[in-house]
Amino acid sequence: SELPWYSGPEDGTLLNCIKKAEVTVLIGTSGQSGHFTKEVVQALLNEDQLFSMREKRATSRQSFVRQVSIVYCSQPTQRRTGFTRDLSDSGIGLIHKFPVQTGDKAFVTIHRLWDAPIVLKCEACWSSPEQQGWHTSGWSILSVESDLG
Repeated sequence: SELPWYSGPEDGTLLNCIKKAEVTVLIGTSGQSGHFTKEVVQALLNEDQLFSMREKRATSRQSFVRQVSIVYCSQPTQRRTGFTRDLSDSGIGLIHKFPVQTGDKAFVTIHRLWDAPIVLKCEACWSSPEQQGWHTSGWSILSVESDLG
């Protein structure tokens, strides 16, 4: 078997496997439940911990998932979309389908569940391409702005 630690059936129910940071992480299975599901969830959480350790953050962030709109200061008529990954009082992690350059400045509008959105003026600190055209990026929060309308 290609996965010596995997003791489940080898009939094609394992949908996807990613090797990242020398850790094999299960992404999805078909027809599996119980203890195997716990292993999958733990593997995903372990990968997330490795991602956080890689960033060497000065402040701790909390997981926070919301839809966002992103408008570059240099392109005020073009609105892009993405999702938050995490949030702190000094920065925000984003997931999106476009590349970001370090130093880019943008207004990030966080869509809220019940109230008006919050708009943050941010500067890109880093960006990393991921799989299937997705990108992750880290932004420092420069200021809190009013809604762009």
